[in-house]
Amino acid sequence: MFKRNQRLSLCMRLKNYQQIGGGTINYCYSTDLKSKVLTVYMFTGQGSQHSRMFSDIDSIHPLMKTKTCQSIFFNGTESDEEIMNSFRDFSFPVLRNLNVENIENPPTSLAQPLILIQSILLFERYRELLSKTSRNEEIACMLGHSLGEFTALAACGGVSIEEAIKLVNVRGKSMERNITKEQETDMGMRAIINIPLQLMSDIEKYFTSTNQKESLCPCCDMANINTPQQVVLSGLKSDMDRQISMWQENYKCKLRAIPLNVHLPFHSKYLEPVSIDISNAYDEIDTGNIVRKLQHPIVANTNAKFVNTFAEIKALSIHQVHKPVLWNMSIQSIIEHVRREYHTKDTTPTTLRFIEFGPQKKLEPMISKCCSGGNGLNIESLSFNTLSDVNNYFQ
Repeated sequence: MFKRNQRLSLCMRLKNYQQIGGGTINYCYSTDLKSKVLTVYMFTGQGSQHSRMFSDIDSIHPLMKTKTCQSIFFNGTESDEEIMNSFRDFSFPVLRNLNVENIENPPTSLAQPLILIQSILLFERYRELLSKTSRNEEIACMLGHSLGEFTALAACGGVSIEEAIKLVNVRGKSMERNITKEQETDMGMRAIINIPLQLMSDIEKYFTSTNQKESLCPCCDMANINTPQQVVLSGLKSDMDRQISMWQENYKCKLRAIPLNVHLPFHSKYLEPVSIDISNAYDEIDTGNIVRKLQHPIVANTNAKFVNTFAEIKALSIHQVHKPVLWNMSIQSIIEHVRREYHTKDTTPTTLRFIEFGPQKKLEPMISKCCSGGNGLNIESLSFNTLSDVNNYFQ
């Protein structure tokens, strides 16, 4: 533990470890016990699912018995005990009905609602236990990675959890419908790491500029800009090969490409038709009878800006499916916002705490890479991946 009189401008993750439940929560303790703490809630995206993600649920959640969950995962005749056991064992009737062999990587239309449900269960348990303490957690904003943006929308109260499940189920089905099995074999996604500074600088300038001229990624689509050293490409495998070769030649560098274990080319032009289905799904749930407000700002994937209204995040999330996730720029935007709105206006030191909710630790490890300069802030990061993680954290 740091001494009280120590000061760090940037507190990188992994300074202290505590093994909790099924995963490790990485603490980076604030060096000033009197510092002002602002919290950012983060929600993971697709690829974080696994067959043990509900193994420690201790009771059936009302959400699991809703008509939406029944129609997606069950036959409609299951008892409460059968429903809870299906979640615990990851043995849903729909997986058997569809003859899904690899339950670790179920169809997109099932994986997305399952990740959203598990993330919300963790978030709700955290908020429930937090309310029983004397801590007053001030929320700076929320954000999610791709699918996680819809989880953030539910966590912010813009839509109900059941409505969010409907949205991502429609989103997943539309993705599957717009890419044929024949196309799948030729398509994919690749993480590109060890990116030189000049290339990353050009990438970020290109995707945040309103005066885009020649494309910086002409051969395929940019799916994610995750950290200052990593981006993800999406599209035809041959096109991604050409794009990597072009960058290596133009920037005189050697890039490392890692194929991702996904079914579809997420955030690519091939999924642009999905936007129509998401828009229609929004129209079905947002009939104008409810005044929808966000309880907290959401930092949007597609422009890395703070969004304060439901109408704006709705419009952005509709087209997010075929546009890049600007994750690194989003984290930088949050740091700059907190530094400008809080840190420079108050003599009290400011701590910015990022908390991830989801089946696996995916976003938390990226925080330290995105926060290479904290602008005088203390940076902390945690990741909750099981209910046991949350329960033990408050013990």
